[in-house]
Amino acid sequence: TRPPSLLPVGWRARADGLELTFSEPLAREMAEDTESFAVRQWNYRYTAGYGSKEWSVQQPEKEGRDELPIRAARLRADGRTVFLEISDLRAVMQMEIQYDLSTLAGRSARGQFWLTVHSTSPSSSP
Repeated sequence: TRPPSLLPVGWRARADGLELTFSEPLAREMAEDTESFAVRQWNYRYTAGYGSKEWSVQQPEKEGRDELPIRAARLRADGRTVFLEISDLRAVMQMEIQYDLSTLAGRSARGQFWLTVHSTSPSSSP
């Protein structure tokens, strides 16, 4: 049988970043390396026609996606949740998160997922 995949099973947007919870305990070295993650965001515009281009959140009149710099990555005490410190996180229609991690059992896992941030909760503690 194949071992289970490492999957994101929860997330929370905070004013100072994102908490991402995975299905298995993570190897600390990769989980706390900011290069193990990439975060992009963009909005859409509602129109009478179908579909929309992607629009910058930081510069709303500009087409495209914004790359969000990750200031720090910290593995929480549960070993499965990583806090990504991102300045001034705000509501956004579309956010893409890419990850390249490994589990405590030594299995590597790469993936991506998308989410919508409707609001952020107050800042977290380190």
